[in-house]
Amino acid sequence: MKKILITTAILAIVSVSCEKKKERQIVTIDTGLYVLNEGNGGLSNADMTYYDFETGLVYQNVFFNQNDRELGDVGNDILIYGGKIYISVGGSSTIEITDLDLKSIKQISFDGNSVKAREPQGLAAHNGKVYIVCFDGHVAKLDTVTLTVEDFVAVGDNPLDIAISKGFAYVTNSGGMNYLIGADYDSTVSVIDLATFKEVKKITVSLNPASIDTDENGDIIVSCIGNYWDIPASLHRINTTTNTLAKTFSDVELSGFVMKGSFAYIFSHDWAGNSQFVELNTLTDVITKTNVIADPSLVPMPHGMTINSVNEEIYVANAEWIGAGKVFGFDKTGIKLFEFSTGNWPKKIAILK
Repeated sequence: MKKILITTAILAIVSVSCEKKKERQIVTIDTGLYVLNEGNGGLSNADMTYYDFETGLVYQNVFFNQNDRELGDVGNDILIYGGKIYISVGGSSTIEITDLDLKSIKQISFDGNSVKAREPQGLAAHNGKVYIVCFDGHVAKLDTVTLTVEDFVAVGDNPLDIAISKGFAYVTNSGGMNYLIGADYDSTVSVIDLATFKEVKKITVSLNPASIDTDENGDIIVSCIGNYWDIPASLHRINTTTNTLAKTFSDVELSGFVMKGSFAYIFSHDWAGNSQFVELNTLTDVITKTNVIADPSLVPMPHGMTINSVNEEIYVANAEWIGAGKVFGFDKTGIKLFEFSTGNWPKKIAILK
């Protein structure tokens, strides 16, 4: 069982001046959820929330309170691997490496150069390495023993996410900033041979590739956002034996998804706050459930989702345009178990076992 210190700022009003004092509180960390709050771009208010499964207690600003500094600007991804936590902070162009109590071990700057910061995005791990997607068009390889970046490989435009299968890394190239040069979104997934750390192929899927994951057969599932106008979002399956596009699901409302076995749990919402959660069997290409969450109105703006592989509980992050968000926990039938408040724009949920 692990313990961390949480500090709380207390405003003391006195007749002469005002000063802030910090009260230290012992908090037991055992098994629960870490929530990476993306924060508001430009405000450097990304941080972490912790929820304890056993006690139901919730702790905010855990990274700040553990390290007496802010996490940074725009939290993008969190990865628990090899007894450490890796956090990508895009706006600050840093990778934060912590122990399981969120105490910083090392912060790595990804400033890149004076012209263009790398802006780390998605994370994945394999054979003692953590692979870091960089928005500047590269993937970095980080050794988890020396905690140093060993190499970079170029991929496509504005990559966002990464998944690993059968000795290859698959990276979604969004091209999200191509409008600045009058070009269209990217539409490819880069394939990197991890043995040589070279890009060996680009697979065309659809416009604006975003999230990526693997199914139980090791095939790659990719979401594409489209152009927000006349080309809709879509989901795709890549055959990792042939590294070719095997299937396109174009009739699914889609904001994001997560995989559990051969099932894609897909979430979506519209501008009016109408959300939808469906289950798609990626082996049979059939939507097997349209009511993954019994009452989707509880989560009008889903921004992230995680499935507990042990008890099949479903955890959904709900964002608000202004202010704190929430995370909802549901059982495997979609019935709400709990909810708790988070920081601004909760995005990624990691299970601490």
